[in-house]
Amino acid sequence: MTQSPSPCTSLLSDAVVLSPAMLEVVAQLRRYAPAKTPVVFVGETGTGKTFFARALHQLSGREGDLVEMSAGEIRPSLAESDIFGHERGGFTGAVRRRPGLFARAGTGTVLFDDFHLLHRSVQYLLLGPFDTGRYLPVGTLA
Repeated sequence: MTQSPSPCTSLLSDAVVLSPAMLEVVAQLRRYAPAKTPVVFVGETGTGKTFFARALHQLSGREGDLVEMSAGEIRPSLAESDIFGHERGGFTGAVRRRPGLFARAGTGTVLFDDFHLLHRSVQYLLLGPFDTGRYLPVGTLA
C-alpha cells in the first residue's frame, strides 16, 4: 500500500496521447474528475488503469490523499479491519484504534488495484460504502 502526494505538475501533461480512443479516455477523465462518485477503470493489464486513476485523483481537486492498495494483499479474514479500520477492543487483539483505507484517504481517493482479486465476500462489503459513502470501523456501535 502506498500513499502518494499529488505532484505539482499534472500526470496528463507528461503523457503522449495520439490514438482517438485514448484521446476519448482523456476527455472522459477530465469530464468525470470533479464527480464525487466511485469510478471504475476496466481494461487489460498494462493499459494504464492505475496511471489514469492517479490522474483522475489529481484532476479532481480532492484535498485528501490518494491511498493505493493492491487487492491481492487484502486477506478476507482481515478485510473489514484493513478497509474500514477498527476501534480499540473491537475484536480480540485490537489493542489500539487503527484507521482503515477510507479514513486514511479522508476526502481523497482509495484505489483498489486488481479489484478482481478481492474475494467476493470482500467485494460485497464494499457495496454499502460505494453506494452511500458511509462505513463504520470494526467495533463501532451503530
